Amino acid sequence: MSVIPIRGVGEIGIIADLLPYDVPFNAWNSGRNIRFKNKTISRASVFRKLNTPFTFTGDPAVITDAAQSGSQGVLVSVQSDGVFRQLFNGVHSVVSPSVPWASTLERTVATRLGGVTYFSNPDNRPVYRSGPASGNFAYLPGWAANDLCVSLRPYKDFLVALNVTKSGVSFENMIKWSDAAQANSPPANWDTTSPSSLAGETVLNDARGKLVDGVTLGNAMILYGTKETYRMVFIGAPFVFAFEKAFDDLGVLSVDCVVEVDGKHYVFGNDAIYVHDGMTKVAISDNRVTERIYSRLDASKANRCFAFVNKVKSEVVFCYPSVGDDCAWRLNEITGCNEAVVYNYADNTWSFVDMPSVVSSGISAIPVVTTWNDLATWDTLSSSWRAFEGSAPELMILVSTGNATRGVGRAIYFYDDLFGGLLSNPVETALLWPAYVESSVKDSDELSATLSSRKLVRSIAPQVMSKSAAGHILVSLGSAKNPNTDVLWTGPRQFKLRDDYKCDFRVNGRYLLLRFEIPSSADAEISGYDIDLDVISER
Repeated sequence: MSVIPIRGVGEIGIIADLLPYDVPFNAWNSGRNIRFKNKTISRASVFRKLNTPFTFTGDPAVITDAAQSGSQGVLVSVQSDGVFRQLFNGVHSVVSPSVPWASTLERTVATRLGGVTYFSNPDNRPVYRSGPASGNFAYLPGWAANDLCVSLRPYKDFLVALNVTKSGVSFENMIKWSDAAQANSPPANWDTTSPSSLAGETVLNDARGKLVDGVTLGNAMILYGTKETYRMVFIGAPFVFAFEKAFDDLGVLSVDCVVEVDGKHYVFGNDAIYVHDGMTKVAISDNRVTERIYSRLDASKANRCFAFVNKVKSEVVFCYPSVGDDCAWRLNEITGCNEAVVYNYADNTWSFVDMPSVVSSGISAIPVVTTWNDLATWDTLSSSWRAFEGSAPELMILVSTGNATRGVGRAIYFYDDLFGGLLSNPVETALLWPAYVESSVKDSDELSATLSSRKLVRSIAPQVMSKSAAGHILVSLGSAKNPNTDVLWTGPRQFKLRDDYKCDFRVNGRYLLLRFEIPSSADAEISGYDIDLDVISER
């Protein structure tokens, strides 16, 4: 009898693109709603409710915090039917421009510059507002009434419009920029012929694709197209900006598919997920999760894709519409993203999580607790009352278009941990989906067993840390004759976190499988396990 210790089970994460038996023994072939961090496995973030629910009369298209610098959070959402809605100080209001936006199926972009909030999309003129005291959103001054753009972004003191339509004529590779803006005011001048203005425009004539979005990186702005990437740099009057190609083989799926972390861009590309510093790029998803992502991503709905950073957890989250049959919500039920792949840039691990038809993300300083009734119970509270009293920390939020089939409505959620998170707000239980990891058809050669040998597993002894007084995880073992035959599963066995030290099995086969599942009630952090294994036959 041999008891073999397996440690660091969260060190590598999910490797879905390699053949299952070529994956290291402490890596995983699949999993959902799991976080890999500090070499351990735990439940991923969950969806918590707002104390004051947001009012929607149509599908949300984007969410942002439109507060002025240093002030309390002001949530503003633009619906796909063109209605602007706001939540401020617990009060809901409609803040649409006086001439309403037309409905759109395209992504709406939220932008901030100098304390002013801007919205734009390809079907409507850009609008702005300085703050909640300014009333409704208004159309940009100096912007031609018949001009449109796919994306409006800030760079230094300028607003930059990409992929511009002028009087009904599309210029897919045009960059148009404003005069310099002042604090708390929109730029007043977009006149490219005025000698007193720095406003201008140019077209990237050598581009093979079309411009999609722009994101600052250090002293430059990186312009992303469908097939290539450019660098935009401020050089001053009279030309104002210079342009050069950065990468001729890096395209982006949609707007909001690029995020910046520590001086690097993480890019949800057309064929892989990349990271670059403006000079050198690496496809960080290749040989790990690229094939799984792009075989499941519905390319006809790629404009739904977006990415966001959860800096508290050192994670970049790439959301997309997935045709995967293991998703909690099926794509034909919803209008947003139902799956995300999560990259932990501190630990270099990948995982997959379910998403509830999300369409946008943001950071907002919404007051967390105002009365004792806002708290849950002392058992679930992860901090003291004084830690919450009058606080308004910046929190990650996600907006969902809901799922009528599952009886879940449109909503804004905090994206927080189930145990030990920042909030005591109630969890949306309808979105508390199973969390598990699974390794498939392991050949056990790391354990000095041959391919032809049959292995007998007598027990699995998980190594789990938990702060809960009660709870359990589930352990299942599978076996198969070879990688192409059906798997015979045994279990799941219940492993009580405070009482048990092993789960007994009597499973034998040439190829072995293992699955850990963390129920919603379990505060579990799995760091390793012992496997009691013997080779019983070489035939």
